Amino acid sequence: DRLGLLLAVLGDGELRLYSLSVDLPEAPLFARFAPAWTAPVSMPGAMPTEAWDRRVCCAAARADPHSPGSCLLAGGCDRSVVLLWHLKGEGDLEDIEDLPLGPTSMLQANLLESQTVLSLAWCPDPEPHLLLAGLSGGFLVLWDVRAPSAPLCSYYPQMRSPIPCIVWLNPFTVVIAQGEGFTVDLASGKL
Repeated sequence: DRLGLLLAVLGDGELRLYSLSVDLPEAPLFARFAPAWTAPVSMPGAMPTEAWDRRVCCAAARADPHSPGSCLLAGGCDRSVVLLWHLKGEGDLEDIEDLPLGPTSMLQANLLESQTVLSLAWCPDPEPHLLLAGLSGGFLVLWDVRAPSAPLCSYYPQMRSPIPCIVWLNPFTVVIAQGEGFTVDLASGKL
C-alpha cells in the first residue's frame, strides 16, 4: 500500500522518515507529505538537555540482518557523534507506539578536536554490523555497532579536508571523496 520509504535529513538537523503512498496526488507538480516519524535525538527525560542537543547532518540506513523486516538507521551529528535507531519491522509506521522514543545507541569518537560527521556508510555483507563515518577534519572512524563503547579504529588519509562521501567497494576497501577520490584499504590502512 505504499510506494516506499524516504529517509531525509533536513537543513535544521532533523532526521525524518516519510512513507510514500501509492495514491499520489494527481494534478500538483509538487506534493507535500507528513513525516511518518521524526527521529528523537535524546531519550525521554535525558538530562542535561544541552548534552543531548544534537544536529543530524547525514544519515544511512540498512536492513537489520538479525531481524527480518527491521531497519537500522544511523545519523551523523556534530561533536563526532553517531546516533543509532532500530526500527522494528513488525510495527506499522503510523503506529507511533512501535517507533523508538530515543536513540538505541550513541557512538562517539574521542578525538582531540570535536568534528562533524559528514558521511556514513554501512559495510556490505558479510560484515553488516560495521559502520564507517567520514568527519569534517579528514578522519575516517570505523565502528562495530554491536560494541558501541569505542570505535574499532580510525584512519587519517593525510588530508585535513572534509570527507563528504564514502562508498564501500568490498568489506575491506572504500572510496572516499576528499578533494579527489581516494581508495582506502581498511585492512592495511593504505591509500
